Amino acid sequence: MRILVLTHAFPPMHVQTTPVLLKPMAALTKIGISADVMTVRDFPRGLNRDPELCAYADSIFDNKIYVDDARKGLFPVPSLTGPLRLPDLMAGYGRAMLAALLELDLSRYAAIMTWSPFHSINNVMLQFKARRPEVKWIAQFSDPWANNPLERRWHTKLWNWHFEARMIAAADAIVHSSLYSMNLMARRASDADRSKFLTIGHCYDSALYGDRSAGRSDKIVIRHVGTLFGRRTPEPFFQAIAEMLIRRPELADCLSVELVGKIEAAMLISATAKKLPANLVQVAPEVGYLDSLNLMKAADLLVLIEADVEHNLFVPSKLFDYVGSGTPILGVVPPGASRDVLSSLGGWQAAPGDVEGISRALEQALDHVQTTPDAPWCDEEFRRSLSAEAVALEYKAVIERVVA
Repeated sequence: MRILVLTHAFPPMHVQTTPVLLKPMAALTKIGISADVMTVRDFPRGLNRDPELCAYADSIFDNKIYVDDARKGLFPVPSLTGPLRLPDLMAGYGRAMLAALLELDLSRYAAIMTWSPFHSINNVMLQFKARRPEVKWIAQFSDPWANNPLERRWHTKLWNWHFEARMIAAADAIVHSSLYSMNLMARRASDADRSKFLTIGHCYDSALYGDRSAGRSDKIVIRHVGTLFGRRTPEPFFQAIAEMLIRRPELADCLSVELVGKIEAAMLISATAKKLPANLVQVAPEVGYLDSLNLMKAADLLVLIEADVEHNLFVPSKLFDYVGSGTPILGVVPPGASRDVLSSLGGWQAAPGDVEGISRALEQALDHVQTTPDAPWCDEEFRRSLSAEAVALEYKAVIERVVA
């Protein structure tokens, strides 16, 4: 069986969805699902470019079909404001991608699978399905579309609202990575269309991690990997560390807290941060994806920090990379998708607004690391269910259901 993957998130473009797409696809190819990909080579300079996953992608896809739209300069550029602004950076490539699809011999493919985060890719399939309704379409969503709470632009909301309903009707299966995100979209659907919806979470690929012993420290390394900004702040974690050190002052000399990635400077000079022992908190610059996995595996404890919101719809792919590292995890997370995963996994967690709870959870995690580092810290069976191999079986079942 062979499928065609339609995506803009493909190396050397490096956005969050790039490894999210590649990991389950790599596992699919090992269980008998071959894949080709249609994508864009000449993408806008405003998007991150990193070749580190190119070899990984090459090992997955038999054929790569590149669409380079020479006419994209005729379209409004994303920096424009007002009603002409494009809904995303890749919307201008839609016409060329549609033309390439229509010229392609699709008889060899069981289905076409689209991957966000650039939701304009779904508009390409809407137009294609109007011409070729017999072709099976599986639409994968890592984020909500029309009701995405992070979207602030009214014209983009209007665009999304209009096209989402049409996409729901046209797609043969709609896959979300979060139950909450799925329910947000499904509430607009008819009873018949709701049968298309299902949830398949993100995953990790064990083959991408390095040696746990690499870069080991003589201190207990507590590491956060990723961006901190706005309401996603380390301040509650800093406060929790301060509280814990009042109870356990002997820990001050044996801990190293590392924040790897972009972080707002003001977060490091808060009153709480200044009160922490000198050199306890270390800041390191952003690293490439594969290096980030190595840093996760080499840590003694990983910290997931989310914004202090009432309910979080999103489940970050980083959490699954954390899980794949095998390193114990402390979650500073509100109710929602990430907390659900961590509750099933095990480990330690508390809400961002619960400083005392974070402090106690941190102390318990450190006691485990210090006294029983080789003892199980999580539900290993659930952890394995988040592997690329396990998730690939779920995608294989969807493909088989759609083409049956």
